[in-house]
Amino acid sequence: MRIGVVLPVFNGAPYLSEALDSIAAQTLQPSDVVAVDDGSTDRSPQILREHGIRVLHTDRVGQALARDHGIKAVDGEVLAFLDQDDRWCPDKLTHQLAVLEAQPHIDFVGSLCTTFLQPGTQRPPWWKPDWDDGAPEPSLAPGATLYRRNAFASIGGFHTPGIQISEDVAWTARAHDAGLRSTLVDQVLLERRIHGDNTSRDQVLRVREHLAIARASIARKRATDG
Repeated sequence: MRIGVVLPVFNGAPYLSEALDSIAAQTLQPSDVVAVDDGSTDRSPQILREHGIRVLHTDRVGQALARDHGIKAVDGEVLAFLDQDDRWCPDKLTHQLAVLEAQPHIDFVGSLCTTFLQPGTQRPPWWKPDWDDGAPEPSLAPGATLYRRNAFASIGGFHTPGIQISEDVAWTARAHDAGLRSTLVDQVLLERRIHGDNTSRDQVLRVREHLAIARASIARKRATDG
């Protein structure tokens, strides 16, 4: 199966080359890679050109819609996503594609991920002490997951009205509520970077959105049962 990779970018110059290098280092190379530059004003467009990456341009539509534009443009029967500030481990695509090929009933497969602090960044209040020791956690975040394209054809893309920073959580909830099936690879395949500009640092908003997502999921299940 052909693998398409979507990389949403907005002012990611400090970390973008590391993300791109981790794609280039994959033991199984993707068939297509598309970056979606969402109106960057730093060196991100130049870095993408230097790496020979095909680039789509959007105008500050946000990460979720940028991913959705990439889904429409990228070639591949299975799709992977990488945030500009994170890194894939070299066997990421190899291990997860093997699962999808061996288990045709699985729609998307996650993995373990580790979280590290960018040097010079102060630990946020929600930092977990065992992250200092590289403790892995299971994740279905886009960067940790490989998806069949049909999953998006079935329930739509990541954009969720009213959700600003937890669109991936909302998508996964919709997917499971719709009967899509997921599993996890018991290996670390994503390294997640925490730095001063991470959108996920806004924990109050994140908690509010997770509660809204849970309420929407309960409402869907009641409607289905009822």
